[in-house]
Amino acid sequence: MKAGWHVLYTQSRKEKVVAERLEEVGLEVFLPLHKVLRQWSDRKKWVEVPLFNSYVFVKLEDDQAYLKALNTKGASWFVQFQGDAARVSQQEIDIMRYMIGQEEQIQATEEAFTEGEKVLIQYGPFRDLTAEIVAIQGGQRVLLRIENLGQGLLLNMEQVALKKM
Repeated sequence: MKAGWHVLYTQSRKEKVVAERLEEVGLEVFLPLHKVLRQWSDRKKWVEVPLFNSYVFVKLEDDQAYLKALNTKGASWFVQFQGDAARVSQQEIDIMRYMIGQEEQIQATEEAFTEGEKVLIQYGPFRDLTAEIVAIQGGQRVLLRIENLGQGLLLNMEQVALKKM
């Protein structure tokens, strides 16, 4: 196990509980949440839900921390990438933290990715982020791939903000 941020897969709808339990045992955790408007038969309410279903990001320093995280009630397994526990760079964590704090509409998607063009975002809050375009819809909406997650972030962005690499 290599030190750094890893992606822990949780039981369905247990992300918040697992994140709390990991923090209780002294591990650094990042659970990106966003607000969505939910409607029930009698009311509407804004609730915070995980950006990525069943994913919690946990910073591990050694094998002991790895076992602690894996043995946490509600944790299922670490997401694998080419046979090893998937790692996420500090830069990717920082970008997600920044994006969660913005007022822009962010949506997670579980679409299957295809190989696409690499771009550099030149303007706006995502400036200097290198990404892979998965889809451009209506000339505005760009699906960006973040390495090692198997998921993407769907952002509203002008095409002119992108530069081919």
